[in-house]
Amino acid sequence: MGPLAFILPLLQSLFNVFEPLAKAKLTETMNKQVKDPIMSQQMATELMAIVKQAAGMTAPPPHTPTTPVDPAVQQAEQIAQAAQAVAKVKADAALLESVEHNMLDYLDRIAPVMDRISALEQQSWKASEDSMDRAAARSASGNDDWMAKSLVMGVLGTAIC
Repeated sequence: MGPLAFILPLLQSLFNVFEPLAKAKLTETMNKQVKDPIMSQQMATELMAIVKQAAGMTAPPPHTPTTPVDPAVQQAEQIAQAAQAVAKVKADAALLESVEHNMLDYLDRIAPVMDRISALEQQSWKASEDSMDRAAARSASGNDDWMAKSLVMGVLGTAIC
């Protein structure tokens, strides 16, 4: 699959012709994953696979095994194929409806995983904040100063002797 910089705008242009509710759901889900490049790439790949399958472009372009393929050329071919698939789906109302339904079904299947990831991230954030609050409270009480001073004095006393 091509880089996200080319695939996401293609998907976004497709989302724009969906029903408003589907468009909002797909856009929101993709926007949440922008922070995680691996998850973004995986979701974009899955969504583009749905588009290509509907457009009948599931087979990779043929290459002879003896001819080395330049990765840049291969990537350009993948992007062109993705653009053709999106254009074909946008031009056919039946394909568009099928793709919209399949994309929403995909989101429904991965929703429990996405919810679990979100819950774990929130727990991690809360634990981090609580830890920082406890550390700030400890340092504000002044109880840690005697230990730090004792350690510094002990190290200095040992170094002088």
